[in-house]
Amino acid sequence: MNNVGDFIQWLFFSGGNRDLSGFVSGLVEYPLFGLYFILAAAVSVLLAWGTLRVAFPRGSLLRPPQWNMWFGLLMLILAALLQFVVAWVAAAIMGRNLMEIVKGPLVISLSVIIPAPVICIVAYRLLDAVSRGRAIDIGISRHGALRNFGRGLLFIIMLYPLLSVVSGLNNAVLNTIHADTSEQSLVGMYRSATNVERALMFLMAVVATPVWEEFIFRGAIFNGMRRSVGRDEAILLSAVFFAALHGNLAAMAPIVFLGIFLAYAYERTGSLWTPIGMHALSNAMNLVPIMFGA
Repeated sequence: MNNVGDFIQWLFFSGGNRDLSGFVSGLVEYPLFGLYFILAAAVSVLLAWGTLRVAFPRGSLLRPPQWNMWFGLLMLILAALLQFVVAWVAAAIMGRNLMEIVKGPLVISLSVIIPAPVICIVAYRLLDAVSRGRAIDIGISRHGALRNFGRGLLFIIMLYPLLSVVSGLNNAVLNTIHADTSEQSLVGMYRSATNVERALMFLMAVVATPVWEEFIFRGAIFNGMRRSVGRDEAILLSAVFFAALHGNLAAMAPIVFLGIFLAYAYERTGSLWTPIGMHALSNAMNLVPIMFGA
């Protein structure tokens, strides 16, 4: 690192393309790096804390759940099966091998976009039956939906610098131990996709995925974990589980970090629209730079 510009590039854009030894030597050779890093982390924490204080209610607005974590995991299994069926039907229509075309952007996008509303409806009906008509308590009421969605957008914007710091340090650690730091396969697929395929993948990532994943991971699984293991443990466990199912080592720590705030924001507002807004904008911020050649 030769100047502050290189450090900023490393910290926020290149994803930590140097290992910890390079990072430490940079801090030693250029103390301004250390000062900038400390200030960036401090400002990021203050932004996140200030947003919670100003824009979010104090205390939990979620009702006690009527199901446990195992029922929430059952919802996830059903969702995965439905997506597999859609992909299998698409493969049959195209007359090709499922494992061959499931790696293509078109089938992957459709296997998420098409079943997403079905997943939410089926999960809601099942949760409604278990909770004796109280599934609405997971926070999908239209009352205050726009306000809570806006809170989610604001919060993820305030969290972005902190997520960038975590991502950079995470990749520096992985580079130090020579672990794989390649980008997620879907991101690579998005880079090489056609314009139509990119449009479908963007719709999948920014609309369909945030809705069904938040419905299942926060609405069903996190709520069930709150009953099974307690609130704080549920926030951490649901975040780890959420990150593990993404199957990308390089993104594990940032996704865990994001998952913690998704659950916490949901718990504070009592509205599923808040983490949906956070999730949607987070995915969009990852894809938009690629759209413009970054």
